Amino acid sequence: MNEIAKDIGSTLAKAWFAYGQMEGSAVPRSEFMEYGKLVSKMVIEDEGEQDRKDFLKGWEQGWEDSTLLDELLSQDDPILAECTRLADRRMLVVERQTFRRARLGIGSLNGWDGGYDDVWDFDSPEAALEALQTWQSDTPEPDGWIRHYGTGRYRINGDKSLEWVKDDDSIGLEQNIVKAIKFSKRQDFFMDSIQENSLHIGSEFPAHSKCFTVASKGVVRWLVYHCCDRSVVLSVEEMETISIGM
Repeated sequence: MNEIAKDIGSTLAKAWFAYGQMEGSAVPRSEFMEYGKLVSKMVIEDEGEQDRKDFLKGWEQGWEDSTLLDELLSQDDPILAECTRLADRRMLVVERQTFRRARLGIGSLNGWDGGYDDVWDFDSPEAALEALQTWQSDTPEPDGWIRHYGTGRYRINGDKSLEWVKDDDSIGLEQNIVKAIKFSKRQDFFMDSIQENSLHIGSEFPAHSKCFTVASKGVVRWLVYHCCDRSVVLSVEEMETISIGM
């Protein structure tokens, strides 16, 4: 890695961020990174592609450092919105988090005591506020979240079809597979067997990926793809409409 290119990227990103704050024209991360690509072409014009990549790593780090410092120094109220849900009188609260993220918490059925029964993380305050506004009381959880800490579930870009479940390091692989099904499909079930069936996995998958078939009451009901520290769960019905790793 070219540390000089990375340092230049970080320094320029912090200066760009500070200028944007002063002018009242701060931009989201994705747009800031696009600016970084343009700047890298001017600053690293005669250097190699790897140097530009290192510059952009520094640019991204500069954005993160500046954003965190700005949030720590900010006197803004961390509570963005709060309301009482009409269906069951539970409190819903949207709070700012670091790195321009936010979380949506729901209070207890027994009344608001300042704590939450459950919390979902979002990649922006806007996404959390939208989830607050659109969450229907007859659904168990909001949409658009990227992490649910209580179950170890993550959703890429808030997309429920791109959900994966993080392993619990205190239990074994088989138990983590059962946990992934329970939380991803919101089902308690009696497991008959778990068998590895990875022959169909192709080069599209990361190295060391495995597939397990899980049977309940004598019928194979789920396929669980596992790699490193995470699982993706598909029901047999979903496999009829999804082609994966073939």
